[in-house]
Amino acid sequence: RDRRLNTSGGGPAILRNAEFVKGLPDLAAKDWQKVKRANEFVEFTLNSAREGARQGIGEVIENPARSWFWEFPAAKHLQLEDSWQSVRYDSCAWAGSRCKAQLLQTNMDEMQAVTASCHHWHSKAEWQRKTINGKATFVTKGEAEYTAELAFAIAVAMSWWAVRVGRAKL
Repeated sequence: RDRRLNTSGGGPAILRNAEFVKGLPDLAAKDWQKVKRANEFVEFTLNSAREGARQGIGEVIENPARSWFWEFPAAKHLQLEDSWQSVRYDSCAWAGSRCKAQLLQTNMDEMQAVTASCHHWHSKAEWQRKTINGKATFVTKGEAEYTAELAFAIAVAMSWWAVRVGRAKL
């Protein structure tokens, strides 16, 4: 966030900042379309979660802890709801590729079981680009995937919630 992945001019452009979380005003047309589609998805996701929670549906939304996603007005409104809470975890604690701060927003108390902090050493090199088969790459693609460990922990927490609210039998 707020920096290019490649300081030599490559990598994706910066499309948002703290003042313009929905997109910088001077974006190229191609970038503006990309941001517009992403904004529509974010708004849909947040509004759907809010409405689902109001209907008694268990909801959970996940994104990096420092993501601009959490700065959208709809996300701020959701965080003010009495039933909503934050669950922070470090991705490496659930077998992620790097020590990256992640955040869940949820209306399920049981999701607190996913809270996990890193308690081991990391190399500073884990955040640097690597060359694989002559091509510069970052580990961002791999870290975007949910690990089996995290998926299982979330599924168990959701199961506990379903039993507690009477949607499933133990």
